[in-house]
Amino acid sequence: MKAFALLSTLLLLLPFSIASLEETCRNVTGSEEGYNLCVTSLQVVPGSRTADTKGLAVIATQLLEANYTHNLDKAKELLKDEGLSPSITKALGVCSNVYEPASQRLQTAINKLKSGNIAEAVEDMRKVAGAPNDCESAFHDVNEKSPLSKENVDAFSLGNVAFAIVALLQE
Repeated sequence: MKAFALLSTLLLLLPFSIASLEETCRNVTGSEEGYNLCVTSLQVVPGSRTADTKGLAVIATQLLEANYTHNLDKAKELLKDEGLSPSITKALGVCSNVYEPASQRLQTAINKLKSGNIAEAVEDMRKVAGAPNDCESAFHDVNEKSPLSKENVDAFSLGNVAFAIVALLQE
């Protein structure tokens, strides 16, 4: 009987947990595309359906840090190609040089979020927000097509979502 009561209570609470994730995404995005990115990115992470706003902020920032690290790793992998033109090598070097410290700073921001130091976490996130654009601009500066364009767009979009959720904590 106790198990039934517990299960009934959990089933009653489930819609509120789901609504929390969806409601948060609705509150921080200005378009259907942004909303879909927010929900689909966060919902695959265990615990996101029951997380409060702070938990969602941590999850979103962790996803962004993983994304930045992926972009850094891809830039480093591309740099191993000895047949690259000097201009592409230079641009990929810029990408590595912006994504590496940005990934580290995001890890610091995650720790600050977890400890409740929201203002400093927001400041850390502001400092790294330009990494995808800086990487992409490096290719435009040397008149080359970026092999990281999709990754940079994804990082920029996910960064907007993560920053917006973190900013909710300041309200």
